[in-house]
Amino acid sequence: MFSFIALICNKYSATNAAVSVFLTMQQMYKVFYNDRAILLAEKSENIPEKFRKNQLWNKQELFVFLEKYFRLQSADDIAIVGYDVSKMMADFTTYFKFITAAGGLVKKNDEKFLFIKRWGIWDLPKGKVEKNELLEMAAIREVEEETNVSGLFVQKRLEDTFHIYELEETMCLKQTAWFFMLADGHQILKPQMNEGITNVVWMDREQSKKALSASYRSLKETMMPYL
Repeated sequence: MFSFIALICNKYSATNAAVSVFLTMQQMYKVFYNDRAILLAEKSENIPEKFRKNQLWNKQELFVFLEKYFRLQSADDIAIVGYDVSKMMADFTTYFKFITAAGGLVKKNDEKFLFIKRWGIWDLPKGKVEKNELLEMAAIREVEEETNVSGLFVQKRLEDTFHIYELEETMCLKQTAWFFMLADGHQILKPQMNEGITNVVWMDREQSKKALSASYRSLKETMMPYL
């Protein structure tokens, strides 16, 4: 993986709608919607066979396609190809209300990982970035607020995730900046109940893999290599 910095002024800043994003080695963006994947790519080479390919040439065609896609609720993984992938992603983003979030994959000294159960699903702590807040600081704050774990040390930035969801009849695209963090884990775990979190636990590697396997596809595909 390598990073592509788009329309930002400061490292880890969230002052613009488009922030630091990650592409695959094949120059693709991957966005998730209801556990389905949407690939944005300039060319169709290296796109897995299971993805239904759609060739589009400009923003207008892209918007028409997206309107139809969400109306029909296709169950397929799809790929959109046809023009410059950075321009395509910028066009894609403007179709939605864009939201920036940050969170952490937290490991403590005994090789256990921090998980939360939110709305009945195992998840990782994350939340919206506040105005003018640095992404790294937002990730630390969200982990502390949702789990009561403090003394966090950010080791590195991980791959960002993108997912689409509907909120009050508005289609939203959330980009989450993820950070790999270390903690001593001495604090009493305390779920942030008003955020729908009912449990916070440290899991060993095998338990963590099992929890991720039952979690959202975006997390499973992104975080499994780091366990």
